[in-house]
Amino acid sequence: MGRGRGRGSRGRGGCAALGRGAEPPAARTPADILSDAEELLGRAERQMRLKEAEKARKLFAQVVDLLLSANLQVTVEGGLLLASATGSLLEIDEAQALQDAWAARAAAEKAACAVPPTRLAARLSAQRQRAALSLACDSLLTAGRSAALQLPLDERSHVSDCLAQLWLLRAEAHEKEREALCDGQCSDEEAVEEAAAEAHEKE
Repeated sequence: MGRGRGRGSRGRGGCAALGRGAEPPAARTPADILSDAEELLGRAERQMRLKEAEKARKLFAQVVDLLLSANLQVTVEGGLLLASATGSLLEIDEAQALQDAWAARAAAEKAACAVPPTRLAARLSAQRQRAALSLACDSLLTAGRSAALQLPLDERSHVSDCLAQLWLLRAEAHEKEREALCDGQCSDEEAVEEAAAEAHEKE
């Protein structure tokens, strides 16, 4: 998502134990899991800066899975981590879909055939994008409301900023779905017109 998370510093040792059996899962506290998620998010963001989109995608997905499996998206810090990871996953998906479109166009031009549409389907369906954004937005909104009185002003401001960005992403996802539906309807109408024209010619 490329956005600052505004959290206090945590110990960074928790993530090293993930998947290595160094600490029994039952003994890990919510703070431990949040520390693990924050460490994973930091690693994912470093991979993004190194242009390693696929590695970053896997790490962002681990952040989401870790938070949801521990039901920590209902906390403010967990909600912020989930929002950041979700937004970044969707940005990676959109960038990779654009690269796929460029590759398809280049292949079509090289083969001297018709150029495909410039907008190809995203790797994530519109329904999955909406579901992911809704979960991140609703979780952060609920967590922010429940802890509003305990949060310092700068933290409340950061939560509001993240929510605004999530709402913007949701609006963009709805607009893309509307465009896709319009394109599909136009394609269907063109197909009907072509079929009618062919039938008329045969007559």
